[in-house]
Amino acid sequence: MNTARRAATVSIALGVLLLTGCAGAAAEDTAAPESTPVATAEAEAPSGQTVGEACALMQASLEELASYTTGADAAELMSDPARGVELFHTTDAAMRAAAEQVTNEDVAAVATGAADAMSEYTEYLDGVVADPANIDMAALGEQGASLQAGIGALGEVCSAA
Repeated sequence: MNTARRAATVSIALGVLLLTGCAGAAAEDTAAPESTPVATAEAEAPSGQTVGEACALMQASLEELASYTTGADAAELMSDPARGVELFHTTDAAMRAAAEQVTNEDVAAVATGAADAMSEYTEYLDGVVADPANIDMAALGEQGASLQAGIGALGEVCSAA
């Protein structure tokens, strides 16, 4: 059981490490449109929601995800893989809810893509915690890369505003 628990912890920790750069960068990038009125006005979509406003909706869930790499959340994630997955489920729900509020055409698709990737990764982690002895490291890498790509695409759109 000790080895199985360690494998689950490692898979969750690896996932968090894959996200560290992307989540932090996307969250930081969303502040720029609010401080630059010209970029915000140019990025306005027909729905009335600017790229900056749409990205700001996604920011809290990305910051939550980034918080898993430091402090109490990181320690909890490392010591209790099942609780770590619960944290991912919380972030998954927040990201999905935020993506549903995005109406800007430039951001909506990438926000939904990031939320979908988060849901798929969280579902994958459910399986890892349920059966840590049979963790597929290649699949872990693929899931992590997919999530990183989804969040990275969101960061690109948000930083371009």
